[in-house]
Amino acid sequence: MAHYSYTPVQLRAIRVTSLNASGAVDENSKNIVTDGTVNVTISTEVEEGNEITKKTTSGAICLSVKNPPSVKNVTAAIEFCHVNPQLYTMMSALRTYNDGGNKPAGMALSIGSIEKAFALELWASLDLGSSSPDLRDALSMYTLYPFMQGGVLGEQEYTADGAVSFKIEQMVSLGGTQWGKGPYNVVMGAGAQGGAAASAQLPTALGSKDIALYIPTAVAPPAVNEEPQVTPVKK
Repeated sequence: MAHYSYTPVQLRAIRVTSLNASGAVDENSKNIVTDGTVNVTISTEVEEGNEITKKTTSGAICLSVKNPPSVKNVTAAIEFCHVNPQLYTMMSALRTYNDGGNKPAGMALSIGSIEKAFALELWASLDLGSSSPDLRDALSMYTLYPFMQGGVLGEQEYTADGAVSFKIEQMVSLGGTQWGKGPYNVVMGAGAQGGAAASAQLPTALGSKDIALYIPTAVAPPAVNEEPQVTPVKK
């Protein structure tokens, strides 16, 4: 079995894909690829297991049981270098606000529940080191969060001598993903009929309880496109 050892060192691009309420790609799904991020912060939330303890009348512990902790979800916050209304509205409570030419120019925030759902993919450069000869052709660390609930626009501070920070935060993963192998070719797969290797979908479909995937890939990140593109629907 190959031993993999690598260090992600620099974020190269992210792709956001809109999903339907069930967490699936459908004919209405769009995607945007950007390299205009300042940072991405991911946190894993864990629920501690219950602890059961009993004591005798003398105060001695006669029973002590602690249930194992459980992974609840992951949360995400992304700070961007520039404002893309169509990207922001794809992954948050914001909605697109069009100009007089009916082109998306701004964003509006309305009272109500957050019903946006999306998948988040990230590509980071790899420092392979000398301990990973099996990965010498790998180009990126591929990270996938297949079913995320939309977040909110973070705190902003307007000053006379500083840039305004735009961050989408409080995005949280959901269970029940229908991402499967995904609609994109993100890893190298075996070529047809013994031919040369070619880019392919994930080799194994994600399960409904999977909330994240981390895997090195020799497939380069997709080209940056700040305009929404139609997402292919694949099985």
